[in-house]
Amino acid sequence: MQKQNNIQKGIAGFPFLTPYEISDGFSFTFYPAGHIAGAACINLRTPEGDVFYSGDFSKFRQRTIEGMRIPKLRPDSAIFESTYGNRLHSNRETEENRLIKTVRQCAEKGSKVLIPAFALGRAQEVLLILQSAMKSKRLPVIPVYVDGMVSDINMAYMNHPNGLRLPLTKSITKGRNPLYSENVTAVTTKPTRSELLRQSGCAVFVSSSGMLTGGPSVEYAKTLVQDEEAPGRLLQNMMTSIEENRTVTLDGTVLPLRCRIVQVGLSDHSDSIEITSVIDRLSCRRIILVHGDEDAMTALGTALSADYRNHLYQPGCGTVLNMDIHNRRKQIQTSLTDTLHLSNIKDEADLKMIYTFWKEHYSLRSFTVQEIWALATGQTI
Repeated sequence: MQKQNNIQKGIAGFPFLTPYEISDGFSFTFYPAGHIAGAACINLRTPEGDVFYSGDFSKFRQRTIEGMRIPKLRPDSAIFESTYGNRLHSNRETEENRLIKTVRQCAEKGSKVLIPAFALGRAQEVLLILQSAMKSKRLPVIPVYVDGMVSDINMAYMNHPNGLRLPLTKSITKGRNPLYSENVTAVTTKPTRSELLRQSGCAVFVSSSGMLTGGPSVEYAKTLVQDEEAPGRLLQNMMTSIEENRTVTLDGTVLPLRCRIVQVGLSDHSDSIEITSVIDRLSCRRIILVHGDEDAMTALGTALSADYRNHLYQPGCGTVLNMDIHNRRKQIQTSLTDTLHLSNIKDEADLKMIYTFWKEHYSLRSFTVQEIWALATGQTI
């Protein structure tokens, strides 16, 4: 606990879109990266040139967060992830429909569904998809149980509403919890978990870990993978075909795999087309590809080679790159890229939301009345 407290003392939070000076001529600015709540890319300004680092990012909007939002920074060098540099994602709506259809089939048969999900990001997306489907009657109202670290991350979302999409921000600001409802509840004890597995009827379990390497999802899986009478287990990242006498090893135990498996693609990374479009948007001078396997980086590098030729790098781990930047590029001044998009400012609740949003994203910057209006509505006056 003492080590944890010491670490926390060394951590500082910085809002998006606000430049911070490190020393003379050196500053950095964080920008929303999409991906997961709070994810940021960074632009570092130095006397010798600007360097942009993407980190993990997603250009597309998700149910919980907006996609990456960055101006045309024109960095001298840019470092980009390439996780899906050789892939194209399936249509998001199609994948959500696949999830809803499979759960509906299980509900009709009274079966149980396990959705192993990453606690940060994927689990919250799944919860919102299921609740939306039940609200629109695409799914019957069925019990959904949240377990593992997912519950802790859900609480973090409640404590940081301004990192989420506006509908969620407004809901949380008004005292509601959009991740839970009467039929979506948290499991907090092992006896409760065991009792729920013994009960008959349909139930959905959303639990970490997403890779079935630990956490309560493994405990659920030990029971459900052997149940051939209850199809519809959503064991993501496993093969979809079921072979006779197939087994799976969970927590060191080899178990017969009799259940149906469906893989649903709800990626929070940009694919190859989205990565290249962001690179074009930034108007980068040099590109450095990292954070991807060899095939992904090679494919992405091939797609970029015509435009960057001798200014494209794919360094290995531990490689040091020395670059001479003769003429530092000037950045284009841009307007606010992170706003609330309110239709109007009607009451005290809206003012409180604007203040909270400003404090989260622009706390070290002074605003004119016109800029406050732009921050709240996304419109200039």
